[in-house]
Amino acid sequence: MKSVSIVSRPQSLTRCRVPSRVFFPYVLCSRRLSNAQISVNYVYSRDQIPAADAVMVESKIFYRAPDDEVFRYLKNLHNRCGKVIWVDNRDSAGNTQFEVLPYVDEYWKGQLYADLDNYNREVRFNRLHSEFFADHYDMEAVDVPFDRKLSDYAEHQNKVQLGWNVGFGNYLNLSSLSEMALLYVLKRPQFPEFIRADASRDIDVHCRFRRGGEPIYQCHRDDFAERLQRMDVAITNREPVPRKQFVSEMRRAKIVVSPFGWGEVCYRDFEAVINGSCLVKPSMEHITTWPNIFRANESYIPVRWDLADLESTVLALLRDHDRRLSIANAAQTELQSLYSKHGLDLFAQDQTTRLCRGSATALADGNSCRS
Repeated sequence: MKSVSIVSRPQSLTRCRVPSRVFFPYVLCSRRLSNAQISVNYVYSRDQIPAADAVMVESKIFYRAPDDEVFRYLKNLHNRCGKVIWVDNRDSAGNTQFEVLPYVDEYWKGQLYADLDNYNREVRFNRLHSEFFADHYDMEAVDVPFDRKLSDYAEHQNKVQLGWNVGFGNYLNLSSLSEMALLYVLKRPQFPEFIRADASRDIDVHCRFRRGGEPIYQCHRDDFAERLQRMDVAITNREPVPRKQFVSEMRRAKIVVSPFGWGEVCYRDFEAVINGSCLVKPSMEHITTWPNIFRANESYIPVRWDLADLESTVLALLRDHDRRLSIANAAQTELQSLYSKHGLDLFAQDQTTRLCRGSATALADGNSCRS
């Protein structure tokens, strides 16, 4: 039996705790991992130094912690375990923590730039899309420190590997007491309920996304909303609504638009797919991620980052019922395969292999990126 400790922020309800969403795949596959002789233990404090064959550390548990505290913790981990994996679950492919590379054996991230050279230059705000929006919307300069370049740690580059994104998570129905009990008490999250794409839909475009936040991405979101409001289509407004209404509206929507935020990938992308809507989103061609529902014009419809083609794209989709259904169905097929018995078996096998191997596999070899 191989022991694996996961150091993670908890999601709490009263006194019941479960791992943060990033590790829900391990909850889903707990029995499969156990059958593969992998024993998983969850640690909900960075004050504890677990002893195990392998330890996975969620990056956000060290949010705003000084570097020396992080480095000291990782050094102590190495004294007590055989392998240390840093799980970078920051929102954007651009936001990185390469400074930990000398202190870990592997560095997993849910989305990466397809061109790794982007990590070797100074990008404003450390995110390609934010740099674009700042220029496009003529934003005032803001002094944001640059993240460390990957080239600063050339001897450790092979440790950087693709993990999984928020699409492989728990989409809890917060209005369901039975689902809450399954998750928080029995530690058994429910599988997503997929809604048929050809269900009756009376909303043309679902566009509820948060106001406020970082000014740079808020300009992008405001631009999205204003362009849609000028169109002669049935849309939702942007005001916040209860979760139950949000999901109900999405199930009635033909199209869900999903602008960028802090990151490129967000829960809304996968909620759209689960609920049978056609996803329209700024182009994701610069990103490598998994699960990958971002196959342009196959499982989602890309628009330009300046949104110049948003109106024509949306109107064309609303006129072309068959194409819209084809896109929505292809994305659902991708995501449903992940939650199938075969998909969960493959994930558990992959994790067993990665946890048990002794060294990282180079991205340059293509072995650590799923297709």
